Amino acid sequence: YIVLRYVFGYLNRISICLQNILGIKRSYPYETLKKGAEWVSITNDLVEYLLSKKEEVLKNFKFISCPDEIYKQTLVWNSKFRSKVYAINDEYASCLRAIDWSRGTPYCWGQGGDKSDVSILRSSDAMFARKFSSENMWIVDEIRELYE
Repeated sequence: YIVLRYVFGYLNRISICLQNILGIKRSYPYETLKKGAEWVSITNDLVEYLLSKKEEVLKNFKFISCPDEIYKQTLVWNSKFRSKVYAINDEYASCLRAIDWSRGTPYCWGQGGDKSDVSILRSSDAMFARKFSSENMWIVDEIRELYE
């Protein structure tokens, strides 16, 4: 698996270099491409809008790296829904999820029995948190007890 990942990564870099040398640049029918977290909370109206764009999404994002982190944000940014995005200038604050990238990819809350994680989550402005492990259910139970 690691060898294949390395080979495909190398081939991808070669492909990008060739595209740059030959002046090949993919064009998109959007004013701006945006990126952000794939963990989002959206309204039914936005779900319907995104579903109505299925063919467009498949056509424009099929061969792009990280399409799940780009297609929603790009469609929202280039639509009437842009004005409804919470914390539009901070992609991680806008998803309202406590995600710790500094200790993992992402870090699993409660890992190693770290009791300080409870206070970190409790003081967070986020409404949700990611990521929990079934091996550390103590933290989920402790947070649940705080709000019962």
